[in-house]
Amino acid sequence: MTSVKACLLLVGLFLVGTWSAAMPAALDEPTVVLRNGTADRVVIDAPPVTLSADEVVQFTAIIYDPVNNVLSGDVSWSVSNGTITDDGLFYPWSATVVEVVAEHNGLVDRHNITVEAGVATALEITTLSVGVLEPTPLTADALDSRGNRMAAPETVVWDIDGVYVGHGQPVWTAETLGQVHVRARLNQLQATETIAVTAGQPHAFLFDEPLLVRAGTLEKITPILVDINGYEMPLSNVGSLSWFAENGSFNAQGEYLATNTGRWQITVSSGNITGSTTLQVIPGDAVASTLMVVDSPSEYMAGESYELVFERRDVNGYVGMVSPSIHSLSATSGGLSVDEDFRVYWNPSGTGPATVSGFDGTVETSLSVDVVHGRAIDVLLRTEPANPTSGEQVVIELFAEDVKGNR
Repeated sequence: MTSVKACLLLVGLFLVGTWSAAMPAALDEPTVVLRNGTADRVVIDAPPVTLSADEVVQFTAIIYDPVNNVLSGDVSWSVSNGTITDDGLFYPWSATVVEVVAEHNGLVDRHNITVEAGVATALEITTLSVGVLEPTPLTADALDSRGNRMAAPETVVWDIDGVYVGHGQPVWTAETLGQVHVRARLNQLQATETIAVTAGQPHAFLFDEPLLVRAGTLEKITPILVDINGYEMPLSNVGSLSWFAENGSFNAQGEYLATNTGRWQITVSSGNITGSTTLQVIPGDAVASTLMVVDSPSEYMAGESYELVFERRDVNGYVGMVSPSIHSLSATSGGLSVDEDFRVYWNPSGTGPATVSGFDGTVETSLSVDVVHGRAIDVLLRTEPANPTSGEQVVIELFAEDVKGNR
């Protein structure tokens, strides 16, 4: 019996030692005890999903303990847009998604509500420019009392310069450049705007022609930017310009350095918009000049047209062909004319010697040729005598007549 008691005593001492070693660690850990009356969560009660900017809404929040008992307490409110009072009355501002936050002693609940634009109180025309000859939809926005925008309904009625053009979003095409007065009406609301009718989208580059550059000089070349219908617009409507020259060179400023006389193609581009033309490089002021006919024909026929040019040499030794001014020329036979490219033509009339003279600046030059009968356009028959009698000898002559009446 004594030995049994001794064993029990030893076991008891062992257990006490074990508990004593573990007890300090256990005392360091916090003990969470949940009791009724302690707030566990806060919940926004039955919040709406959407509302208009014209409305206000009362938010409420419920505080629960761990076993879902409702507790009393103060709730702090905040919103990402708009205003909300201390007791949860929300006044929306912008048409957007607004986050509503309820907080109680570090416990938080969040709710997203969609604010939509309210009732329209104003109209605003949003189509402010129109490309000429380009079909363009007319658009407007409706604004609520807080300035929130929404697309105007199909019942909006439009007129331009007092003429009805449609309702909703009608497509209108301007016929000419300038300004038009546009009015949109929705029930009792009305908006007016002065819209500029401008050139359409950039389409191509054009050049003033003829484009003449003197050899050895640096010349600024300025293209014309047009839309698909040929209406001009500022070059600022496109980006930087890239240049290419068949002969000569361009610098970054679009200045062309002419190095050789002749007709050379140049090209300008900006993105996918391009334009080309033929540029003529001519000598400077003449120190020597010869009046010539292009292609130097072997004969000159009455009624035909021959292009005249000066073969000019300048002080720097540049030589090239230059179209003369029609006012600097004169001809002893026929007349002179100029085409749409400002090239001058001589049209001789009578047969025989003829001279064309001209001044290339201060240098006088002339061209002398023999003009022959032109191409026959009619045949005439003549008898001698004109009224022969029986037994008389008659001479019959056959004449060919050209366009100038030469036989």
